[in-house]
Amino acid sequence: MVYTFAVTAVCPISTRIRNVYEAGLRGVTSVVIGLSSQWGVSVATMQGHTEDVRCVSYSPDGERVVTASDDKTIRSWDSRTGAEFLVLEQETWVMSVAFSPDGKDILCGLSSGELLLL
Repeated sequence: MVYTFAVTAVCPISTRIRNVYEAGLRGVTSVVIGLSSQWGVSVATMQGHTEDVRCVSYSPDGERVVTASDDKTIRSWDSRTGAEFLVLEQETWVMSVAFSPDGKDILCGLSSGELLLL
């Protein structure tokens, strides 16, 4: 089975997921204008991971997306087209991924306790 995920920037007002998590976000972030009441069409759909996606991170310029999955892979994608251009297999689970502030590096946290700098 292949899992598909859609990357969405803001969770709409009238969705159950927003109602569940909104209290925890108060004071952390807020959207003043442009918040829709329902889900719209996803911007891009990426396919490739074979198990649950654990973490998603956008590059600072918004051009790339990096994902970590329970399939023990790190994948990098073009955020506009959904094209996959990097797959790195690991021996342990990849727990988190994040871009450096300049977008040149990717930091990955592994379940072994190691940090991997790409």
